Amino acid sequence: MSCCLGLQNFSWMKTATLSIVVIGCSLCANGEMNFVLAGFLLQIFSQVCECSKNLIGEIVMSGAGMKLDVLTFVLCQAPCSLLPLLVASAYVSEPAVGRDFMQMWPYILANASVAFFLNILIALTIKRLSALAFVIIGLVKDSVIVACSAFVFHDPISQQQKIGFVIIMAGIAMWSRLKMREAAATRKESQPLMTRKQPEVKV
Repeated sequence: MSCCLGLQNFSWMKTATLSIVVIGCSLCANGEMNFVLAGFLLQIFSQVCECSKNLIGEIVMSGAGMKLDVLTFVLCQAPCSLLPLLVASAYVSEPAVGRDFMQMWPYILANASVAFFLNILIALTIKRLSALAFVIIGLVKDSVIVACSAFVFHDPISQQQKIGFVIIMAGIAMWSRLKMREAAATRKESQPLMTRKQPEVKV
């Protein structure tokens, strides 16, 4: 999707590296002990929507002649999330919801504050890096969460999932190395050519 929109340059090396990450993710999904196909398909659909949202954010914050700042982007994005949630809340609302809200409003306010700062951090990451980099960072976050859950709470992880996580980390390391080389080559090309100093002629 990034290549189609002109946000990333296509290369077979990048394709091979990202394919390794996708293979690792597939192994983790197939190794899930409570795997449900309907849930997996919903997750794929949600990821497509999430990637589309991130790409739109990258375009409006770093290109398309707009170059919005982070707070303005969050300000424009928040109503798009608020309106569907208000409609859904009104549809399933019950009298008990209002009473529970009055009792739990400090926790809800704290949760909303964390969500606000999280959205700012996400927008800043997309603006400074890219939507693809944000997705890869999300994979690292998910891997760390699963590893901590297995280490602290002793949640079961199949051998296939362990292999999948190792493949994901290897693919991400290869991608990071590839981007570092690409950035170094870009800096080298942008440096002006040094002109040789002409010797002074004394009369």
